Amino acid sequence: MEQENIYEDEIDLKELLYVIFKKWRGLIVCALVFAVLAGGYKFISFSRSDAEADARETYEKTVEDYDRQKNDLETQISSDEMILEIIEEYISNVNTSRVSAEDLALISDNMLSVQNRIKSNTQALNDLLDQDEPELTVPSSGAVKYTVLGFVLGGFLGVFAVCVAYLMSDKVRGMKELQRRFKLKPLGTFDSKKRSNFPIDRLIDHMFGVKKSPEYEETCGVVAANVANYLDRDSRRVLVTGSASSDDIKKASEILIGQSSGDGFLNTQHKPDFVVGGPISDPHTIKAVSGCDEVILVERIGSTSMTDVEDELNLLKNLNKRVTGVILF
Repeated sequence: MEQENIYEDEIDLKELLYVIFKKWRGLIVCALVFAVLAGGYKFISFSRSDAEADARETYEKTVEDYDRQKNDLETQISSDEMILEIIEEYISNVNTSRVSAEDLALISDNMLSVQNRIKSNTQALNDLLDQDEPELTVPSSGAVKYTVLGFVLGGFLGVFAVCVAYLMSDKVRGMKELQRRFKLKPLGTFDSKKRSNFPIDRLIDHMFGVKKSPEYEETCGVVAANVANYLDRDSRRVLVTGSASSDDIKKASEILIGQSSGDGFLNTQHKPDFVVGGPISDPHTIKAVSGCDEVILVERIGSTSMTDVEDELNLLKNLNKRVTGVILF
């Protein structure tokens, strides 16, 4: 029967946001590079002579349209005024007794129509004259606009690249990830990363609740105390192994062995015997697993992959070996 995979891989959005914010330097650099490229390309490709020629052509066309509209309106007004004078002169000289009522009504309607047309064209001419006269304006290169757009696009692509790298990476990023995915008990993390004292970095850490890492000696005590609490009382031999380097495994073993004497947290009545193993992929280490009661895993952040941890846990599950917890370097 095929073994069911019980491990779940979830995305921690808060952790993803923290990773994005911590990359603020790279994101700004990426945005600035795109801004310079976009703005520079637009500035270099911009030809002022061509722009002036296009602007002058547009200006001349606008002036031509302006003069044509003005002349057309003035011509229509002048023509309608002449027609109106003719109608008025006709009415003043005609003998109304000899003209039928229908003809008088038609003449009156025509006269009113001409007056309305004169009024409408006069208003249109006044509106046209009130407008600002066309001016010759040479457009700018638009490099500033392209620079801003390039900055925004560069920032977006930078964030997208960080998200893709985060989602595609199979490396162990921290203890919370191992707890969430594999339900492993955390024994301790030896954080070797130096915290930046830059105000923005401190603000980001404060926003996401990232605390200052404890000192090395304090972490050693925390690891030993957790091991003492999580170990089964019947366990006598505990194998220290994992996918970290041999030096990391040896260092973790030395810490546990050192805590088993003197005032160490592992100097208890039921003192276990810690067996120093190599990487769990080593055949000798795999053979040594069967002779131990429990296993302490040692992993390296940014080096150990989640697939490696999953393979380790499947191996130990098949051998019915209990995992005490995990130590991270």
